[in-house]
Amino acid sequence: MHRPFPFCFVRERAVFIFSCIHATWSGILSVQGPQSKLLVQATTIELFMCEQTVIARKAVSQMVRNLILCSTLLCLLSACRSGDSAEEVKAPPLTAREAVIQSLPVVEIQLKSITPETLPAEIEKHRGKVVFVDYWATWCPMCLDSFHHLSEWHQEYAGQGLVILAINLDEDNESNRKVVKEYLTEYRAPFENFICSAAPDTKPVEKFGIEGSTLPFCQIFNREGELVVALGNVNPDHLYDQRSISAALTTLFPKSASTENNSK
Repeated sequence: MHRPFPFCFVRERAVFIFSCIHATWSGILSVQGPQSKLLVQATTIELFMCEQTVIARKAVSQMVRNLILCSTLLCLLSACRSGDSAEEVKAPPLTAREAVIQSLPVVEIQLKSITPETLPAEIEKHRGKVVFVDYWATWCPMCLDSFHHLSEWHQEYAGQGLVILAINLDEDNESNRKVVKEYLTEYRAPFENFICSAAPDTKPVEKFGIEGSTLPFCQIFNREGELVVALGNVNPDHLYDQRSISAALTTLFPKSASTENNSK
């Protein structure tokens, strides 16, 4: 005897299947990571446990295709987010100051004492070379802002006979020596470094010949030990800045001499 096809049963199973599909899509949109994978697996198993009717098989097949598509989209979205994160954490380009510091080898700083009375002997030690004496202090913003240029000039001209003596004018005590040494270490100062050990009441700034007693200030002595350049913040025609110092050094180290030394 022919039995009638239970359409009401099929309708109930179809409603159940589409409810599962709706729940799965809602879960995928609201859950990310391993939880979404578990939800998809659980729903797929539930569907296959349903009665193997034509409607159920079609629904399962469509569901599998939807799950594959959804998984692919989730992977693409995850890859995009990973790319964005990599770009966000990318280090910014180095500043000119940082580039100079990074190009220098790490050095052990020797911070020696000096006074206006002992400076001439230090200059005399380097007779036959150009001696650049730079006066600076940690409380001088202009000094700190231009300090890395000393390393640039050292790199460019040391091989041709330039000697840089950097003299710090902070009050000489244990605390200040520590701060100065840390700063010089951070900046990898490759030249000779001193701290003025003269008592403040002896007016060392005036005895060093610093114009207007203001910083920054520098003196450049030629190979015979003669003072040829003094740059500070008093005389507008002789200002302490990168352009003026570079021009003075170019005069003392002409290109012809540079080319000759390089050929040797």
